[in-house]
Amino acid sequence: MESAHWGWQLSRVCVPALFIIMGWVVVSRDHNKRETRKEIRSYLDRTIVSVEKVCDMAFSYFTTECELEASSIGAKIDPLLMRLEKSLQHLNLKNEQDAPVTAAELRQAITGHNAYKTSPRRVLMCSDSALMQINITAHGLINDLEAAYRKQYQK
Repeated sequence: MESAHWGWQLSRVCVPALFIIMGWVVVSRDHNKRETRKEIRSYLDRTIVSVEKVCDMAFSYFTTECELEASSIGAKIDPLLMRLEKSLQHLNLKNEQDAPVTAAELRQAITGHNAYKTSPRRVLMCSDSALMQINITAHGLINDLEAAYRKQYQK
Protein backbone atom coordinates (compact mmCIF):
# COMPACT_ATOMS: atom_id res chain seq x y z
CA MET A 1 0.00 0.00 0.00
CA GLU A 2 2.87 2.28 0.81
CA SER A 3 4.32 2.02 -2.75
CA ALA A 4 0.96 2.91 -4.35
CA HIS A 5 0.76 5.99 -2.16
CA TRP A 6 4.33 6.94 -3.11
CA GLY A 7 3.58 6.47 -6.86
CA TRP A 8 0.47 8.64 -6.55
CA GLN A 9 2.43 11.43 -4.86
CA LEU A 10 5.15 11.22 -7.51
CA SER A 11 2.65 11.40 -10.38
CA ARG A 12 0.92 14.42 -8.75
CA VAL A 13 4.23 16.30 -9.02
CA CYS A 14 5.65 14.90 -12.27
CA VAL A 15 2.59 15.08 -14.55
CA PRO A 16 1.93 18.82 -14.04
CA ALA A 17 5.65 19.53 -14.30
CA LEU A 18 5.78 17.62 -17.59
CA PHE A 19 2.83 19.62 -18.97
CA ILE A 20 4.46 22.87 -17.88
CA ILE A 21 7.72 21.94 -19.59
CA MET A 22 5.95 20.91 -22.82
CA GLY A 23 3.93 24.15 -22.80
CA TRP A 24 7.04 26.19 -22.23
CA VAL A 25 8.77 24.51 -25.20
CA VAL A 26 5.82 25.23 -27.50
CA VAL A 27 5.50 28.86 -26.37
CA SER A 28 9.26 29.42 -26.63
CA ARG A 29 9.40 27.96 -30.15
CA ASP A 30 6.48 30.12 -31.29
CA HIS A 31 8.05 33.19 -29.70
CA ASN A 32 11.36 32.53 -31.50
CA LYS A 33 9.54 32.18 -34.83
CA ARG A 34 7.65 35.42 -34.23
CA GLU A 35 10.81 37.32 -33.29
CA THR A 36 12.65 35.99 -36.34
CA ARG A 37 9.75 37.00 -38.56
CA LYS A 38 9.74 40.50 -37.03
CA GLU A 39 13.50 40.89 -37.56
CA ILE A 40 13.24 39.72 -41.18
CA ARG A 41 10.30 42.10 -41.75
CA SER A 42 12.31 45.01 -40.33
CA TYR A 43 15.28 44.14 -42.55
CA LEU A 44 12.94 43.79 -45.54
CA ASP A 45 11.47 47.23 -44.86
CA ARG A 46 14.97 48.75 -44.81
CA THR A 47 15.76 46.94 -48.07
CA ILE A 48 12.60 48.33 -49.69
CA VAL A 49 13.65 51.82 -48.61
CA SER A 50 17.02 51.14 -50.31
CA VAL A 51 15.26 50.16 -53.53
CA GLU A 52 13.26 53.38 -53.46
CA LYS A 53 16.38 55.41 -52.70
CA VAL A 54 18.29 53.87 -55.62
CA CYS A 55 15.33 54.57 -57.90
CA ASP A 56 15.13 58.20 -56.73
CA MET A 57 18.87 58.68 -57.15
CA ALA A 58 18.76 57.22 -60.64
CA PHE A 59 15.97 59.65 -61.56
CA SER A 60 17.99 62.54 -60.14
CA TYR A 61 21.11 61.42 -61.98
CA PHE A 62 19.42 61.11 -65.35
CA THR A 63 17.35 64.30 -65.14
CA THR A 64 19.74 66.80 -63.56
CA GLU A 65 21.34 69.37 -65.83
CA CYS A 66 24.34 70.05 -63.56
CA GLU A 67 27.33 67.84 -64.40
CA LEU A 68 28.89 68.19 -60.95
CA GLU A 69 25.69 67.16 -59.19
CA ALA A 70 25.20 64.28 -61.63
CA SER A 71 28.72 62.95 -61.04
CA SER A 72 28.19 63.17 -57.27
CA ILE A 73 24.91 61.23 -57.53
CA GLY A 74 26.40 58.73 -59.99
CA ALA A 75 29.22 57.97 -57.55
CA LYS A 76 26.60 56.96 -54.96
CA ILE A 77 24.45 54.74 -57.16
CA ASP A 78 26.89 51.84 -57.65
CA PRO A 79 27.65 51.36 -53.91
CA LEU A 80 23.93 51.54 -53.15
CA LEU A 81 23.24 48.85 -55.75
CA MET A 82 25.97 46.64 -54.26
CA ARG A 83 24.55 47.08 -50.73
CA LEU A 84 21.09 46.33 -52.06
CA GLU A 85 22.32 43.12 -53.69
CA LYS A 86 24.05 42.06 -50.45
CA SER A 87 20.87 42.79 -48.48
CA LEU A 88 18.86 40.65 -50.88
CA GLN A 89 21.40 37.83 -50.55
CA HIS A 90 21.13 38.09 -46.76
CA LEU A 91 17.31 37.98 -46.89
CA ASN A 92 17.45 34.97 -49.23
CA LEU A 93 13.79 35.28 -50.20
CA LYS A 94 12.59 33.00 -53.00
CA ASN A 95 10.22 34.14 -55.74
CA GLU A 96 7.37 32.07 -57.16
CA GLN A 97 9.82 30.00 -59.26
CA ASP A 98 11.89 29.27 -56.10
CA ALA A 99 14.75 31.41 -57.42
CA PRO A 100 16.31 34.01 -55.13
CA VAL A 101 14.98 37.55 -55.50
CA THR A 102 17.85 39.70 -56.84
CA ALA A 103 18.43 43.27 -57.97
CA ALA A 104 19.91 42.23 -61.32
CA GLU A 105 16.97 43.58 -63.31
CA LEU A 106 17.08 46.89 -61.45
CA ARG A 107 20.83 47.19 -62.06
CA GLN A 108 20.24 46.43 -65.74
CA ALA A 109 17.44 49.00 -65.95
CA ILE A 110 19.69 51.69 -64.45
CA THR A 111 23.00 50.90 -66.13
CA GLY A 112 21.99 49.01 -69.25
CA HIS A 113 21.21 51.86 -71.61
CA ASN A 114 23.35 54.53 -73.24
CA ALA A 115 22.78 57.28 -70.69
CA TYR A 116 24.51 55.97 -67.56
CA LYS A 117 28.04 57.27 -67.01
CA THR A 118 28.57 58.21 -70.63
CA SER A 119 30.71 60.97 -71.92
CA PRO A 120 29.15 63.34 -72.82
CA ARG A 121 26.32 62.64 -70.42
CA ARG A 122 22.82 62.59 -71.84
CA VAL A 123 20.13 64.33 -69.81
CA LEU A 124 16.85 62.45 -70.05
CA MET A 125 13.39 63.94 -70.01
CA CYS A 126 11.08 62.82 -67.20
CA SER A 127 8.89 61.04 -69.73
CA ASP A 128 11.78 59.01 -71.20
CA SER A 129 11.13 55.28 -71.52
CA ALA A 130 14.39 54.43 -69.70
CA LEU A 131 13.16 56.26 -66.59
CA MET A 132 9.79 54.56 -66.84
CA GLN A 133 11.54 51.19 -67.09
CA ILE A 134 13.60 51.96 -63.96
CA ASN A 135 10.42 52.84 -62.09
CA ILE A 136 8.58 49.73 -63.30
CA THR A 137 11.53 47.49 -62.42
CA ALA A 138 11.94 49.01 -58.93
CA HIS A 139 8.26 48.57 -58.13
CA GLY A 140 8.35 45.05 -59.56
CA LEU A 141 11.27 44.23 -57.25
CA ILE A 142 9.35 45.59 -54.26
CA ASN A 143 6.30 43.53 -55.21
CA ASP A 144 8.47 40.42 -55.62
CA LEU A 145 10.00 40.99 -52.18
CA GLU A 146 6.61 41.40 -50.55
CA ALA A 147 5.23 38.29 -52.27
CA ALA A 148 8.30 36.23 -51.35
CA TYR A 149 8.05 37.36 -47.71
CA ARG A 150 4.37 36.45 -47.55
CA LYS A 151 5.08 33.08 -49.17
CA GLN A 152 7.90 32.23 -46.76
CA TYR A 153 6.79 33.77 -43.46
CA GLN A 154 3.02 34.19 -43.50
CA LYS A 155 1.82 30.70 -44.26
